[in-house]
Amino acid sequence: MKRNFFADLLQIEHFGSDNSYAGYVLKMAAHYRYPPLPLSTALVQSLLSVRLRGRCSLHLSILNAYRMANCFNFAPEVEVSCNTGGFGIDGAVSTLVGTALAERSNLCVGVVGDLAFFYDMNVLGLRDIPPNLRLIVINNSGGEEFRLNRGLNFYVKDKIEPTVAAAGHYRQGVKAWAQSCGFHYQQVTSSEELPQQLDALCCKDAKRPMLLEVFTQDKNEQIAFRQLFGN
Repeated sequence: MKRNFFADLLQIEHFGSDNSYAGYVLKMAAHYRYPPLPLSTALVQSLLSVRLRGRCSLHLSILNAYRMANCFNFAPEVEVSCNTGGFGIDGAVSTLVGTALAERSNLCVGVVGDLAFFYDMNVLGLRDIPPNLRLIVINNSGGEEFRLNRGLNFYVKDKIEPTVAAAGHYRQGVKAWAQSCGFHYQQVTSSEELPQQLDALCCKDAKRPMLLEVFTQDKNEQIAFRQLFGN
């Protein structure tokens, strides 16, 4: 008979199960209040976490999108997926479209950075994309993850933007492409606009798939990162 190491370990008296520490952490977390966040990926995730209710699917791509999502409590009915196998080039938008086609009765929402979106933008041109699809593109004009990486900044310094962060591409955003593919397009350029736009995005009563483009600035992304994770 096979032995289970962890089951055997729990039989030892001083290795008994004790969740007091986890309980303490949860108690402290319940009383924590985040500081006001600027328009950023973190603010999107914060507001989205209290708006997604009932069974739905949430796709995050890639690193900054799901890092910030980890800071907030989404409802247990929300099924979260993170495509990071190729760090942005894995087809997270394609996966979202496939999920929306397979689960037409559920809201399927994606939060994707601009570089990850541009890698996979052609999928929006497929016919018959269902109206339960919602896509939020965080457009900070480049790969924010590379800007947040202190080690990379130490070595590359002022070359971050034109090289690894790939800044400056698609300056006009994704509006023209989204509308040409039949999506209902909206954009946000201030934190005051965001709650109302997310309310509309999370409404199930839509006749077309929806795309919300949120234009953020690197300095605000940096501020939000420090607010949540410290220096």
